[in-house]
Amino acid sequence: MDNTPEEDDITIEEEIVPQSSFKGQKEGKLAKLQAELEKCQAERKEYLDGWQRARADFANLEKRSREEKSVIQDFVKISMIEEILPTLDSFNMAFKNKESWEKVDATWRSGIEYIYNQFMTALNNLGVQKIDAVNVPFDTNLHHSIENVITLDQKLDHQVAEIVTVGYKISDKVLRPASVKIYHYESNQ
Repeated sequence: MDNTPEEDDITIEEEIVPQSSFKGQKEGKLAKLQAELEKCQAERKEYLDGWQRARADFANLEKRSREEKSVIQDFVKISMIEEILPTLDSFNMAFKNKESWEKVDATWRSGIEYIYNQFMTALNNLGVQKIDAVNVPFDTNLHHSIENVITLDQKLDHQVAEIVTVGYKISDKVLRPASVKIYHYESNQ
């Protein structure tokens, strides 16, 4: 049993897998890898989209939370100021009664005025403004008319004649309109 080169060639050829079989395996593996890559890319896109949505939702939540906090703070500030307004009215009534106010000891009176000024400075720092100007046009947003004062001067018609109760506003929000008397023009004829 001599091995001749011809027999060796035949043996080798039998063991050799045909080229087309490798090509098929490569294509199968490549297709499988391509499918896995597409699956991974789809998952990556899904995760990225989810992460971006979560990030946007979180940013919106933070913004909404800041806005709500600001609204609550403004509400609390306004509520507290509204509770203080009757105290300011008491100060103003005391100051308006000139005769009684002048009878009070001067040092005590200056102490009360100092406390009032501190109080008003604190309110001004919070953005509170008085509505207490006279001889300005009557504005239904700022004033509440409680009485008409007859005038013969047509230029004064519908002007604020007197502040009965001081009004207050913060920014553009009126906390309480000023109660006022307004001029009403009537001709002499």
